[in-house]
Formats: sequence, C-alpha cells, structure tokens
Amino acid sequence: MDKTLLTIITAIISVASFIITFINHFDKPDLYNRVKRELMEKHGKSFRTNITAFFLVYTGKFISAVVAIISAIAFVLILFFMPSGNRLDAAVLTASPTPTITPSAKPSPAPTKINQARLDELTPLDMEPDAAFCFQQWAYLLPIKVNDVEYEHSIGIRIPTAVSEDYKKHHDSNREVYKAYVEYSLAYQYEKLSFNYGIDDSSFREDALCPPQCHFWIVVQSCSSEEELADDENIIFQTDSLNYRRSLHNSGDIDVSGAETIRITVYWEFDVIQSKPLAFNVAIINPILYAKKN
Repeated sequence: MDKTLLTIITAIISVASFIITFINHFDKPDLYNRVKRELMEKHGKSFRTNITAFFLVYTGKFISAVVAIISAIAFVLILFFMPSGNRLDAAVLTASPTPTITPSAKPSPAPTKINQARLDELTPLDMEPDAAFCFQQWAYLLPIKVNDVEYEHSIGIRIPTAVSEDYKKHHDSNREVYKAYVEYSLAYQYEKLSFNYGIDDSSFREDALCPPQCHFWIVVQSCSSEEELADDENIIFQTDSLNYRRSLHNSGDIDVSGAETIRITVYWEFDVIQSKPLAFNVAIINPILYAKKN
C-alpha cells in the first residue's frame, strides 16, 4: 500500500477518535447528570465537580480515544521514517501464491552486428610523416572543408610546414615530388572501402594571385606482414593526377577483401615558387570500411 494512502487513513482514524469521544458525552446525559448531582451534594458545586463527573462516566471511552490517538501518531512516525521503497507491497507480493507460468515470448533477434567502420575513427598502424596527417579537423580546430562544405568525418593530408619552408629555402624554382602515407590494419575483416577526395579550401590563400603549381594523386595498396611493399606493388586503387580544378571526386567501391593492411599514400608534384603556395592540402572525406558478410 502506498505511504501517502496509509498516512491519510491514519489521519482519518485520529480525527474520528476525537469526534467519537466528544459525541459519547451526549450518549449518556442522564447518567452524567446523576453522578454530577451526587458529587455536588457531597463536595459542593464547582468546576472540579464537573470534571470529576465527566471522568467517572467516560473514563473507559476517554482512555480508548487517547490510546487510539497515540497509536495513530506512532504509526505516522513509522511511515515518515520508513525508507523509500514499497515494503508492504513487497510483503504482499511475497505472500501471494506462485503465479502460473506462461510460455515465454519468442526471443528477439540478436542485434545486428555493426558492419561499417569509419577510417578516420580507427587508430593508424603507421604514418609517415606524422605531421602530414590530421583527423576530422586541421590543427588549431580549423575544419576540413571542400567547396565551402565542412566535413566532420575526414582525413586531412598536407606537406608539413617545416618541409615546405625547407623546399622554399633550398629548392627554389625546382620541380619536386613528395609523398605521405598512412596504414591501417584490417585483419581480413572488411570487404570494401569507399571515400570522396578533393582539395581543402585552405589550399587557396586569399593573398595568392594563383593556386599552387601542383598536381596530386592518391594510391591505395594492400600490404602484408610477410613482405616489404614497393611504391608500385599491390595497388588496388589509384586516382588520376589532379590539379586545382577542385570538384569532389568519389573512389567507388575498392575491394579490400584480401587485405591484411592497407596503405593510403598521397603524392604531390609541384613547382617551388617563392611567391606562390607550395602544394595542395588534400582531404579524404567520409572514408568507410564495409565488413565482410558472415
């Protein structure tokens, strides 16, 4: 039973006890008057005579009312200090007969196994150089953005600042090629990989008169722990060489079902010109791995 309901019932009992006690005063007016006259004849008329007559006539009922009131107060205090949780209900449930066992419902199917993984959320197995890669945003909390659209799930690849400064200082007017790669362990668990790719908006400085004199391309290779990997071996996907016309491209589905590890390499070929940006910042957008079906 709810504590609030018990409290209400107790309060009703207390009030009823008071009412019954005072109503009983009018149940025996003849007996009360006779006892009061006898006391007045012995002790004279006084307030004490009236009180004595009242207690002689109504002692039993008065005591029962007082006991009822004290019991009600004690019960209210017990309810007040009783811990939360419906102990009375628990007791009733415990004492109830054992319920009839009904056939259980058909078990619900097991949750569907997650069959996708975002490459930008996985821990790379290797990166070379580390400073070339940013995940989900560039340094200083700058978003990865292509054509004014920001992409949360993305990998940014660029030539590190120290390398760029060295090229401009020691290789002015030369044509250079630079590469950076990242590797991920797939453990033969995935069937295909897909992503979009393009040039990040940060590649085009507002103060530059023209875009970088640069081309870039992306190569995806399947790697094995049993052998070294040359740049032209086990290529499972390769983009065309792309320039500053920076529309977003799609890789399509890349078969990685036989890959223990994959290596994604970005290559840049660029002219070192002091007055111009050096090379593009490349963005790999929404890279998703699809697990093999059981």
